[in-house]
Amino acid sequence: MTAAVAFRDHLDKFVKFFDGLASGEQLNVGENGQLKSEIIIYESRRYYLDLKENQRGRYLRVSQTVSRGVPGVRSQIALPAPGMAQLRDALKELIDKFGEGYLNESDPDIELPEPKQVRAENNKLFYFDVGHNERGTFVRISESDPDIELPEPKQVRAENNKLFYFDVGHNERGTFVRISEVKQISGHRSSIAVPQSSWGAFRDVLGELMDKMTAAKNAESGGEHTATKSEATTPA
Repeated sequence: MTAAVAFRDHLDKFVKFFDGLASGEQLNVGENGQLKSEIIIYESRRYYLDLKENQRGRYLRVSQTVSRGVPGVRSQIALPAPGMAQLRDALKELIDKFGEGYLNESDPDIELPEPKQVRAENNKLFYFDVGHNERGTFVRISESDPDIELPEPKQVRAENNKLFYFDVGHNERGTFVRISEVKQISGHRSSIAVPQSSWGAFRDVLGELMDKMTAAKNAESGGEHTATKSEATTPA
């Protein structure tokens, strides 16, 4: 979580800078309303933190670019400046509990934390989802539309002790559900995002598969029962 630690530390600096503006410190507004800017470089990723000001107020924009794959593709979130402290505190809590060394051990009892959410003062929701893959531990931060009321995250524990998380989110492309699978022994998490327009199709396919497997199981059980009954009534 090296990048997450750096992100937390930079957020703390931005919070202190914003508090200084509120106390009357000299304000020097740059081009495009820029108040403060920082860049975090971690492996193939770059994170841009920009504290800006416009007619609606001051806000923090966080952007991420990846050098691998399609160049120039950028994902970003934006939150009102007063919400930076909440973001920093939520991230600090996750790092303190599940930071360096926690998920790098081979302890089979290690479990990933459930997704955490923070509601900013403009009613926006931000989700923190800790995961682990072959490159290490990470925290995914996503933003949802304040005008859309989203359901609470759900989880399902399978019989093989796998955990499946269902998190509904919303972005500029629409509403979606992120389905994540977590392996308890390794902590590895993989996920897919399903757009709301496909939920009905997913439900229908799962229902069809369930019906077919139930019918196959009933047919198998019926065949075994018939064979047993036949053997029991066959004269010697």
